[in-house]
Amino acid sequence: MKTIRKAALRRIAFATLAGALLLATFPAGAQPPLTKDQCYQAMAVVDALTTKYNGRISADFIKSIKTFVARDCDMDVEFKVIPGTSDKDAFGEFRLKITAIKTAEASKRRQ
Repeated sequence: MKTIRKAALRRIAFATLAGALLLATFPAGAQPPLTKDQCYQAMAVVDALTTKYNGRISADFIKSIKTFVARDCDMDVEFKVIPGTSDKDAFGEFRLKITAIKTAEASKRRQ
């Protein structure tokens, strides 16, 4: 009986750990690359977010942002989000603003 409980607890612990690790990194998504103009706008978003969330985002998230910029706004960069920080909020705001930039560009082309 105790062996079965230990095995079940190990499986639960492993599943929890695996789930936490899976949720800890968020790729911006396999998306088409940003245009040069969109990239400049994205860099302005990154600058604004690092100022807004100064002292509340993790060093890992900042490294992810710097990698994104260094790779000319590579949308395949994985953003590391650390629990207990404002990383998740900053990343959500980043994604929202990038989507707005891309949508505005698409809207301009349709006109």
